[in-house]
Amino acid sequence: MGQLVNLKCNKCGYETNLSIGSGMVFNNLEQVITFFDKGTREKIRDVVNKGGNRLWYVYKEIARCEKCGKISAIAVFKTTDADGREIVFNAKCQCGSSDIQLYDSEKISEGKEKVFCPICAEELAVTEQGHWD
Repeated sequence: MGQLVNLKCNKCGYETNLSIGSGMVFNNLEQVITFFDKGTREKIRDVVNKGGNRLWYVYKEIARCEKCGKISAIAVFKTTDADGREIVFNAKCQCGSSDIQLYDSEKISEGKEKVFCPICAEELAVTEQGHWD
């Protein structure tokens, strides 16, 4: 189940609403890899199909693009290789950059991590607005 969150700057008024987490359709590989660019889709298919790894997890997380500064929900694909090492692929920003800073939404909700406004650099207020499947 995913969350609908609102991020708002009380100083300059910047605001965005994001859908983070994972939903019921996130267990369909061909559907979720559409969140990723063509090259990353090929890498994901290679890891899952050729590596025989059937255990993987996809979710969307709050992220900030280091190139354009946009805050958005970015897809993250996680699995492990044959030796148990974690393999992670992140989707790119809409601007095409793969230089993404991911946030941990659990830490944000616990007050252990902060997200800052891309316009004025003030801390954003993060409010849960609901849930989605």
